[in-house]
Amino acid sequence: MTEEERNIMMQHVAYWTDKQSQGIALVFGPVLKNPAAPNGLGIIEVEDEAQVAILIAEDPAVIAGIMTTEFYPMLATLPK
Repeated sequence: MTEEERNIMMQHVAYWTDKQSQGIALVFGPVLKNPAAPNGLGIIEVEDEAQVAILIAEDPAVIAGIMTTEFYPMLATLPK
């Protein structure tokens, strides 16, 4: 990872940390399966699927083109 990529990834972490403090991102972080091919996982709670596209589009790592994303809807039972 270059210094520029590291800076972008720090912005990515800050972005999702802010979403976590807003109650949107329930959990997120790197998946420690293969350090040579890094992947991450985030579980978010939104009102509708349209919000997911906005969250992804505003992610600094996606904007910079150093990360791609996929999302899959999930029906979940959450504690309230």
